[in-house]
Amino acid sequence: MYEILKEKSILLLGERYPGRIVWVQLYDTTGEAEEDDLRKLLLELNTQILKGSIKSGSARKFLDGKLLYYSIDRIPGEETRDKIICLYTLDTSIGAIVKKAIEAVGYRGGVFSVYSAKRFFTEMCDLLENPELLNQESVPLDQAIKKLDSFDGSKMSVNELGQLISLINRSLNMDTETLEKLYFLVYEGIEGLVVNGAGNIPHQQADSDEFLDAAYIIARKYQDQGGFHLALELYKKLIPLTRDNSRFDLEVACQLRIAAIYYEYFPTSGDLILDVLQEISETTLLSETKKSDIETYYCLKGTGYKFNKNEELAKIEFEKAIEFSKGVISSPKWISEAYHYLGEIDESEYHFTNAIRQYLTAANISFYAGDLTKADQFSNHAAIAEVQMSSSLIHSAIISHNENLSKESDYRVWDALRTLVKAYIHVLPNELNSLEPKTTEILNIANRLLLVPGKIRKNKTVLRKTDLIFEEIRTLATKSKAEMFKLEGLSDLINANIPLPPPTFILLTLDGRLIIMGEINKQKWEKSNIQGVLLSGILSAIMSLITEVSDQQTKLKTVDAGNFQILLEQSENLAGALLVDRDIPVLRQGLISLLSKIDETYGDRLKFWDGFSDPELYGNIKGYAVNNLTIN
Repeated sequence: MYEILKEKSILLLGERYPGRIVWVQLYDTTGEAEEDDLRKLLLELNTQILKGSIKSGSARKFLDGKLLYYSIDRIPGEETRDKIICLYTLDTSIGAIVKKAIEAVGYRGGVFSVYSAKRFFTEMCDLLENPELLNQESVPLDQAIKKLDSFDGSKMSVNELGQLISLINRSLNMDTETLEKLYFLVYEGIEGLVVNGAGNIPHQQADSDEFLDAAYIIARKYQDQGGFHLALELYKKLIPLTRDNSRFDLEVACQLRIAAIYYEYFPTSGDLILDVLQEISETTLLSETKKSDIETYYCLKGTGYKFNKNEELAKIEFEKAIEFSKGVISSPKWISEAYHYLGEIDESEYHFTNAIRQYLTAANISFYAGDLTKADQFSNHAAIAEVQMSSSLIHSAIISHNENLSKESDYRVWDALRTLVKAYIHVLPNELNSLEPKTTEILNIANRLLLVPGKIRKNKTVLRKTDLIFEEIRTLATKSKAEMFKLEGLSDLINANIPLPPPTFILLTLDGRLIIMGEINKQKWEKSNIQGVLLSGILSAIMSLITEVSDQQTKLKTVDAGNFQILLEQSENLAGALLVDRDIPVLRQGLISLLSKIDETYGDRLKFWDGFSDPELYGNIKGYAVNNLTIN
């Protein structure tokens, strides 16, 4: 029974973000699917789901088989995303019973469920072999609460308890009293399983998945509400049971949660974090858990080394996390911390340009993830590095001036002033006074170097305006829209004295796949030298913006990345970005025209881009870019 389903199916687990799908895991029962076929399946799913052509709970013909699709909505206020479950199978005879089995497993734990794709499929098949479990009538919420009040472990299995908890969790926000009651019932259930099985079910033979999911939910609820001691105890109790039930995915989730508690409440010792993570097999982690857990694992490991003052190993782990995210971030909280730490390393080594870029990438990720406190904190760190960089530039200008290199000296002075303006844009209002000593020193030197014959009147006007705006903002100790507008105007005034370097063009699919990237220099397309962590950071910033853009929102977006700006435009099928020294209308309009031309000509092909090589297509895109983005 269900042989074709078991032998010729692909189960996919994913997360839905505004404007994009991130596939977390895939399980191919045949083990023979070609990469091109899988890519075609994923691209077609992305297109149909984002267009709204597939509804949750539906079963329909799809490609050469049949597709069942479910979407479990995120919990408002929780750090979760919509969960997506897709079953693609060549068994076109499947019907309501299979839909019911997918729904039953999918809603265990809701968005908190941590099943691997393989485990999910196995649980679904187990239910299909025992259809009586699927035919049990659903218990109404009021009856579930009454049953919970009279719960008797000698007459009810732990999975029945798990079902009740799952139902209550989906139906209401648990109050403190209900949560406390559930915690002790779960704790007793775990103790019963460890001893000899609650409800007379020996734990080695019991299928306790639903109960384990419910217990994990309760632990997370306590952790999210600040009851970390109770959460910690429950996670630790769960780990041996997850191993007994071959739930590696849930075991890892518990271990990561324990490590996160140590990070938050015991930050003085990295050994606690590293000892927990040491129990996780990295090889198995990469193959059997979701993307967000892998990103979190590397970041927590990096944090453990950071707390232990092992900078070299910490950097390696944080860079692994960033590389694994590849611009499409599943754990923004941790990836932003990774960029922030790399910024700290760069700043300590006086690589201010890199440090500023890392800090602002961290700030952008946090901002678009909704963590405004962290975004402000990271932005403020960028401001501190910008003041240091401005000071370094102004002192190098003195050296150039003393060597009679007037053009180079002027360039460095204006660059120092531009960087100082950025510091005032990024600094927190309550930190404004900390910029004052360096500001005075930089402006005094700038006055001495720029007030030279032939340029005194023009330069004096700019310098006087700079001094007045800085003093006004520090005196008011605030950064209202009016002050920000003045700073942006001042930045434009200073930029007018700095030559415009060549822009870099990046073309991507809407789900973040990099199609082509190059620099437009003197009417020529040149290979870009941007790569590694820098490229990952740029792609992360771009994807953060693409995620935020919807049909009702403006398509015009800009990200401040320190020593350059990222201009983003989006068409129906593609996204285009320009890395530029500053945002000017002619470049923005050039990007819009270029993206429109590429989409009009090649959009239908490139939206399904899978890495194919087409020299003629790439050559034409490069030609369009040079024509639209060259500034005379």
